[in-house]
Amino acid sequence: MNINEKPEMAEKQSCHWYLAFTASRAEQRVKQELDQRKVRNYLPLRKITYQWQGRPKETLLPQITRCILIWASESDVLQLSGIQGLIIPQNIWEYRIPEWQVNSYQLLFSHIDTAVEWIPDCPEPAPMVRVTGGSLNGLVGELDTSETEIRIIIRFHTMGCFRITIPGEWIERF
Repeated sequence: MNINEKPEMAEKQSCHWYLAFTASRAEQRVKQELDQRKVRNYLPLRKITYQWQGRPKETLLPQITRCILIWASESDVLQLSGIQGLIIPQNIWEYRIPEWQVNSYQLLFSHIDTAVEWIPDCPEPAPMVRVTGGSLNGLVGELDTSETEIRIIIRFHTMGCFRITIPGEWIERF
């Protein structure tokens, strides 16, 4: 079944990753509420260093603003709509994210030292590849050879793509 097709009744009770939205600057509050309710979720964060009163300060900001990933059944996700700042789309089944893709996000964003580029307009779909070396070993995405470097693209629903540069010898096509 295509991930963009509405699941059948029997599948509705199984858990999947869903993309949900948040109010502006509410991502971490929503994450706290989901954690308190023991709902598995993923909010990729990035470390930012800035100057405040002449001293460097560090803070964590969402990698993707106004978005959070939630692991639940479709009916359970819909019941979370009462959380302040959480916006659940009415057609939530269209916002299902494959587990391999979420695993790639988690692997990618667990390595803060990796330079990640955001592309709002993704290129056409490309052959799938897996990283076989380095700190991103196991990451799955699409091969991007549009420029001189070998890069991998990881799509984020219909909103855009993350792109990283990887040495060519670490790429395995499948």
